[in-house]
Amino acid sequence: MFKIIDVKRVLILCFLGSLFRIIYGLRYEPWLLAPDHSAWELIIEKGVFRYDHLIHYPHEGGTILVSLISLLVEFVTDFSSLAISAILIDFVVRFLQISVVEKVFGKSIGLLFGVWTIFSTPTIIPWGVLNFGLHSISSVFPFLLILFFSQKEQSIKQNLCAGIFLGLTVWFSYSNLILIPAFFIFKLFEPNKTRNLFYALLSLIGVLIFHLMVRAFFDAGFHLSQIGLMSIRGESFSLTEIDFLDRLTSLPRIIANSGIALEDPLIPVKASRLIYYLYGVLSIVGFYAIYKREIINQSIYFICGVVILFLLSYIFSPFFHLEKSIHFISFRHLTYILPLIALIIINGLAPLKQRWMVITFFGFRFFSIYSNVYNEKTTSGCHQ
Repeated sequence: MFKIIDVKRVLILCFLGSLFRIIYGLRYEPWLLAPDHSAWELIIEKGVFRYDHLIHYPHEGGTILVSLISLLVEFVTDFSSLAISAILIDFVVRFLQISVVEKVFGKSIGLLFGVWTIFSTPTIIPWGVLNFGLHSISSVFPFLLILFFSQKEQSIKQNLCAGIFLGLTVWFSYSNLILIPAFFIFKLFEPNKTRNLFYALLSLIGVLIFHLMVRAFFDAGFHLSQIGLMSIRGESFSLTEIDFLDRLTSLPRIIANSGIALEDPLIPVKASRLIYYLYGVLSIVGFYAIYKREIINQSIYFICGVVILFLLSYIFSPFFHLEKSIHFISFRHLTYILPLIALIIINGLAPLKQRWMVITFFGFRFFSIYSNVYNEKTTSGCHQ
């Protein structure tokens, strides 16, 4: 049985988060420095309701939805319609994320996570006013799957709908491809797994076939249809051209850097990394405590699975960031799982019964954002 959410409280948290992002946007106007956003805006301003004008990249079908919302905004104001649509969509994404957390994990965890979303990380904040890929927006889909897995009784109809949902998430953005193995692996541990797997797989395949047909027969414009079906922005995965061990050992540093996203933060980068590592260790201690008491929420296993699968795909991807520079553009792909990582840490800290841990965690987050807002380098050098 799901817990009842406090809609008023969730809305207040979302409004506060949007207010912070609007202040950030008006101060720095990052959309003026993002070529992807600017090019997309020029197409929106033409006001054409056609497939090749609505879709921005073939592997990001969700850009059609963003374009439609932006076209409606275009009728109301001359201000950047993509920036306004980013604010609106970001609000909805955070509302759904907080609502799911409160339903599944309870009001206490929901409140802590909701407070976190107000300031989140310097990597996430710019995407509340900027459209440059659907990584941050797509972070809502793992949360919706958490809600599905939290249902004790799952009928044939629900599993058919789950397969359709998975297919549509992939159509929305290929970042969601990792949800497919995460979903079916988690399904293997359920009773009646064969039947459930079959119905979910059947509807998933149907949606993916339809998606591939659309990609094959609809012209996305700018010769984008000539890009391979599994290619992303012209890049392809290559398992033979990477140093896996080097990337694996660099991963903790990169995840920590993604929470800083500043060239010259007020807190030294190395010190910030150590703080992130400390909270990671403390959360593991907390999870061990609730595991021993056998009160761990099963959804945590699914969340950890999604994070691990995403990081593995990220290691093998051509977008893995090994450069020493720290900038939110460089870490945009990680915005997909940063809310999940924050949720894991919050769940891990909660059972330790030490209020100072939670207080310092949010204090550190606020200080990081303070560095971000008052550091002009946040928006310098914005590139694709």
